[in-house]
Amino acid sequence: MNVHEYVEYLEEENRQLHTAMIGKRQPFPFEWKLTRAEELILNSLYTAPDHKRSHEALLIASRINPYAGIKMIQVRIHNLRKKLNPYNIAIRTLRFEGYQLSPRSVEIIREALA
Repeated sequence: MNVHEYVEYLEEENRQLHTAMIGKRQPFPFEWKLTRAEELILNSLYTAPDHKRSHEALLIASRINPYAGIKMIQVRIHNLRKKLNPYNIAIRTLRFEGYQLSPRSVEIIREALA
């Protein structure tokens, strides 16, 4: 395998990993008034097998500049919580790990998407 083939291989691997972190895009209700980054974060949490993602995974999924750091994710989660609170959707903070949707929140989202 030459260098160009190896670079193509790594780019494809990166694309597949990114797709796995984002998950299948869900059409969240318009009335939730989510920004694109908030939709990507919520989608990543919702489609994760355990509805949990690390700070780093959410940075990648939301396509926020990775150099912006965890503080940017904290701000986005804060705004997302304010928008989702009226719908009883809760995002739990997992200290030093990331964030997770509560089981009840997953049910509420599933019903909203149905």
